[in-house]
Amino acid sequence: MRTVHYICHYNEIGRRIIVQPSGVSKINYIKSVLLKANYEVRLLSLAEGESKPSFFIYPSLVVQKGTREHHRYISTMCRSNILFRIASRLWMYVQLLSYLFFSVRQNEPILIYHSLAYVFPIRVFRFFSKKKLYFEVEELFHAAYKDSTMQIENEKKYLRKASGYILVNDLISNLSGFSAPNVVCYGVYSRKNMPNISFNDGKIHLIYAGVINEDALMAVEISKYLSDKYHIHILGYGIEPNIVKLEREIENVSLISQCAVSYDGCKFGEEYMLFLAKCSMGICTRVLEDSLSDYTFPSKVLAYISCGLLPVCSPLTCIKESKIYSHVLFARQVTPDAFAEAIMSVDTSFLCNYDNSFLDQLDLNLISELRSLFN
Repeated sequence: MRTVHYICHYNEIGRRIIVQPSGVSKINYIKSVLLKANYEVRLLSLAEGESKPSFFIYPSLVVQKGTREHHRYISTMCRSNILFRIASRLWMYVQLLSYLFFSVRQNEPILIYHSLAYVFPIRVFRFFSKKKLYFEVEELFHAAYKDSTMQIENEKKYLRKASGYILVNDLISNLSGFSAPNVVCYGVYSRKNMPNISFNDGKIHLIYAGVINEDALMAVEISKYLSDKYHIHILGYGIEPNIVKLEREIENVSLISQCAVSYDGCKFGEEYMLFLAKCSMGICTRVLEDSLSDYTFPSKVLAYISCGLLPVCSPLTCIKESKIYSHVLFARQVTPDAFAEAIMSVDTSFLCNYDNSFLDQLDLNLISELRSLFN
């Protein structure tokens, strides 16, 4: 049985460390597929401490999960000022390099969930070691952040030196000049067993779930063009100024819109699943221009589908060129009225019978593809 070392930001033990909920969901899924492919998974979480007081220091921690799954959390601290942030980052580098050099055998593949946080130590490691590195690329960050062309090209150059890839869409490989073997995984393919529950108000409930940013604001704007048959829920996380801005926008829109719109906070686990079970459609209002979105894939699309919700999406090439395009409803353009038009075009009976069983085959294919990739 071969071992795969999985380097990522992960948290399932309640520590005050920084992770992204969508990232943890994808990590959990990839981890489960590796286990189904009969690998042993040794996960190293490089998640660092939050910046909010009170101060804390966490020791490194090892958690054994069954016979073939092993998690290790690095030692970290509260990063409440610039000195603690620098110290935490340097200490993370030391722990990562120590793990890669001394805990990974020569023939064991290393799967790195791509992050700008540890580009420097990975460069150092590659200079001194010939161990095989594989990148899981969920996005090119400099493209998603609308940075300069030079920064995007430098990120591509860094990623090119790999033995293989797990990529989030079908476009990144050619656009980035990757020559090593790759597997494409758009998101979580495991179907959720959803309870048959509702809000019991006779309305069609739509949800935007994710980061509170300009995409969430666009979702609020859609309500201006919908009737009182609909209710849009915003669910997610973000920095405090963005949440305040969202709540202010909801207050303003509610004065003129027949469609109800609400911010329902940030939910996790079973509470999150139960909320999605009460909705029929998921909104994916990706505002990022299409050429830059080619280096991404909205994680919420598969999150909606796996829960039996019809996703209503911006007309992004990365989705249109994917294997799931026929299971997605596209707006004509990235405007609130175009989204509303697409939403109103859906027959209620279709929503009740939305079929996500195609995910089962994608899941089986991925198991086989990962076996080939790491062998």
